[in-house]
Amino acid sequence: MKRVSIFVSLIFLLVLLTGCSKNLNGIYEGKNGIVSYRLEIKGKVASLRMNALVFEDNVDLSVDSKNKELTGTYRDDEVSLSYEMKEEALTLTPKNSGALKITSDSVVLKKITGNGEKESEKHSSSTWSEDAGTSTKSSTNKSSQKSSSTEEKSSTTLDVTAIQSGEFSSLVGTWQNANGKVLKFDRQGLVEPQDTRLNTNRSTLEGGILKASLQHEFTGSMIYLAPSGTVFPDGVDGKHDASDSSKDRIWTGQQGIFSDANEFYYKMSSELLDTTGTTVKRSGDDARKRRNTGVWLSGGQSSVDYANEKLGFKEREVFAGNYGMTDEIPYNAVHSTDGSVVWVYQNGVILQEDGQILYEP
Repeated sequence: MKRVSIFVSLIFLLVLLTGCSKNLNGIYEGKNGIVSYRLEIKGKVASLRMNALVFEDNVDLSVDSKNKELTGTYRDDEVSLSYEMKEEALTLTPKNSGALKITSDSVVLKKITGNGEKESEKHSSSTWSEDAGTSTKSSTNKSSQKSSSTEEKSSTTLDVTAIQSGEFSSLVGTWQNANGKVLKFDRQGLVEPQDTRLNTNRSTLEGGILKASLQHEFTGSMIYLAPSGTVFPDGVDGKHDASDSSKDRIWTGQQGIFSDANEFYYKMSSELLDTTGTTVKRSGDDARKRRNTGVWLSGGQSSVDYANEKLGFKEREVFAGNYGMTDEIPYNAVHSTDGSVVWVYQNGVILQEDGQILYEP
């Protein structure tokens, strides 16, 4: 009887541990600064994806449920992240220097799938912006957006569904904002600014507004295409949409701040107008390749200190870079607490998010 009792106890303990492990399984999403995280856990293995528009990386991890720890290797360094599960949120905290390359402090990831729930059901209540990080979109809000989206189709010329599939005819023409910046599109995509590409491969469509990305070499930014009748959500600054919702609009930038009316582009013409003199000429390509600037930064904190010296002090940190990964002059992407991002090259050239020069020695 004693042996039977011990055996039953062991079975009970095994079932209990298995149940706990299953509760951890699922997909989690969250954001720290401008870096978005997507963690998928299946039993004893996990995959962590990091995305900040200008870079994307993946880390394979092992799940140690006994010590509540995720371990693995990232960029040749051992990684150790402790985790704590509370309700439907998983908090990851770096335990060693290798983990600091993934996140500098604790990051909270919310569970979006798992425990037998279908992913398609979860996506209907997921957030407004997958890559922009955390999300709190409600089904009630979605239904109201759906009705406004139906109304807008009759009055807009911007076909975001077609654009998402790579058909850009409704975009063709010249768009300009109140700051004098210009975007020009033909049927193949973006033609001005030069060397910048409209990428819809990982675009998302929510509330009738298409979110895609602009890519220029190693830099990038978000682009939102909003047909008339749609309304942008409140931005990360907590302020409301300042655009004219009766017109088709375009917004570009690093973070979703939609409270500056001057930042929205409106269509000037369906032709590619000569707008010489209305925009700043892009010379970032040539500048970042110069090796005779007299500046040669060591990367890391020196990039932050240099940006503060040349652009004025802000709370800044490096969140991405390609030191040791390129034969060209490397850079560090430096993020500040106000949401702005600059690219500080080793030769001292500093570019803003659209590739234009902020500082050149």
